[in-house]
Amino acid sequence: MMLYKILDAVVPGMYDTPCKIAIFTNGRKIKVFEKTCFRSLDFNTPVPQNWVRNYNLEKFKSPRAVEALLRKDGLLKEHEHE
Repeated sequence: MMLYKILDAVVPGMYDTPCKIAIFTNGRKIKVFEKTCFRSLDFNTPVPQNWVRNYNLEKFKSPRAVEALLRKDGLLKEHEHE
């Protein structure tokens, strides 16, 4: 499996907590991992966590379908320069 893309996203149910979504593919199958950056209570800065496999996004079978779903639902962070 090779890394296809790492996306910046947010978790809306957790007060728009930032997260990263890594998509790996070999051309036939995909694996999706998510890393949520919870906020520290002391300094209100993101605290990175471990990568966790996201089986719900793997059911879409293609990296472009995952990215399109996240974009459609407004979960991707859009950068000002894009």
